[in-house]
Amino acid sequence: MFERWLTPVLPEASASRAWFRDSAPLPAPETVDAVLITGSRCGVYDGRAWIDVLRDQVNGYVTAGKPVGGVCFGHQIMAEAFGGHVEKSDRGCGVGRHVHPLPPTGQRLFG
Repeated sequence: MFERWLTPVLPEASASRAWFRDSAPLPAPETVDAVLITGSRCGVYDGRAWIDVLRDQVNGYVTAGKPVGGVCFGHQIMAEAFGGHVEKSDRGCGVGRHVHPLPPTGQRLFG
């Protein structure tokens, strides 16, 4: 799905997929130009050992200067890797379009 969306705007890019299961290593930072982390059945707050390993690997990409993007779980793991805190919503899962006002920091970043 993400390849279909990104290919028209990044026709020069090639994509490869890596499944992160059982703490298997992801591609080494020197072998990729950028990383997009997508969904998971888990949240970063689920206490699975592989989540800690993935968080370290995300930091490895950033340390190597590689752009890292995230969608859903990918946003969660990035937030945790960069020093933030993620917790399960007491309102359950949210599906669909949601409008959130930007705090002052976000307004400075995104106008």
